[in-house]
Amino acid sequence: MVQLPPAAGSGAPDGLFGFSQLTGWGLLLSAGIAGIVLAASRLPMKAARFVLAVAFGTIFFLLRSWFINPDGVLFPMKFMVDVPARGFHATHDEMWELYVHSRVWYYMNEYVGWSVVHSYQVLSSLAGGAFIYLLAAYWQRMTPHRWALMLLASLAGGYVQLFFGDAENYTLTTTLVMAYFLASVLFLDEVTSIVVPSLLLAVAMTFHLEAGFLLPSLVYLLFVAYQRGQRRPLWLAVTGFAFVVTGTLLFFDLEGLPIGDLVSHSHAFGDGGHFLEMLNAPSGEVAFQIANLAFLLVPAWVLVVPLIAYRRIALDRVNIHLLLASGVMTVFVLVWKAQLGVYNDWNLYAMAGVPISLLVWRNAFRVLDRQRTPWPIAAAIGLFLVHSCSWIVTNHLK
Repeated sequence: MVQLPPAAGSGAPDGLFGFSQLTGWGLLLSAGIAGIVLAASRLPMKAARFVLAVAFGTIFFLLRSWFINPDGVLFPMKFMVDVPARGFHATHDEMWELYVHSRVWYYMNEYVGWSVVHSYQVLSSLAGGAFIYLLAAYWQRMTPHRWALMLLASLAGGYVQLFFGDAENYTLTTTLVMAYFLASVLFLDEVTSIVVPSLLLAVAMTFHLEAGFLLPSLVYLLFVAYQRGQRRPLWLAVTGFAFVVTGTLLFFDLEGLPIGDLVSHSHAFGDGGHFLEMLNAPSGEVAFQIANLAFLLVPAWVLVVPLIAYRRIALDRVNIHLLLASGVMTVFVLVWKAQLGVYNDWNLYAMAGVPISLLVWRNAFRVLDRQRTPWPIAAAIGLFLVHSCSWIVTNHLK
């Protein structure tokens, strides 16, 4: 029997919800996370990545969120209508993400009785384990002498709530986005071909179109490949990207999601050209809620201003790539309208936490002594981590 999820949470909490989450439970979870990362840092790098992925995947599921937004409440009904009729549920905005979730639910419900929410929670937690593996690999590549601290700093943001069993359609996509950033660094270091990040971003976009906001950063990578004279890989990257996107659209068209509905039923085309309805109207209240949510999801955002003011962000190729990604995602957070309300739609904006965290912590630590971490930086990481973990535990206890 399929169970309906708990009722969705209410709208935005009163007061400064982005700055007032601190609890003792958050302190305990933060200490546990720090202990796991510290213990893993004693292992060889490859073993550490594997241990961290398993440990965090387990933690993500055990502390899975019970905050279900209004979209999540409707998934059981949509799955139960569409899956028997055509084998899956999907929309043009979230093609593979919904397809995978609906198919996994179908099989797991059939054989072991999982509910839609439980299925989402398991897949989100597994995606989180993969995300941790990729994030650790990223920092091991970038800063091998202090990768564990960089990993811990990157986790100090509420956006990781995505992987604590979130019942929404952003977790698989965000893991693919992390793979894209890792592949991008490997390309810029001339370890891999431009084809790899290009294909990964194409796949991420077919999981959820929000990943398309990272296209300017891919254009920059393509430009670097052109500068290097890599004509054949460049052609393969562009062709492969187009093949993934068009192939996915064709697959879903043949399976009952018509390409002809793309313009009229996709947010990417304003649901038929109504673009202004997708954007925030000027509002002090909405701006206040976005400011709160920005700090809740990515508290490291506040460090961007001093880093820029003191010229701590050198314009090397990695930073240019991260600046493009972070800048576009920041604009997205500021202007894209949350149809469910800013707080209920927090996961819509969570993906921005990936490039912004990478940008901030890479540059915050580049200017520091290799052996010592100044106490203000350590204190900021600790505060951000406890605050984010407090919110995560609160959502688990709902």
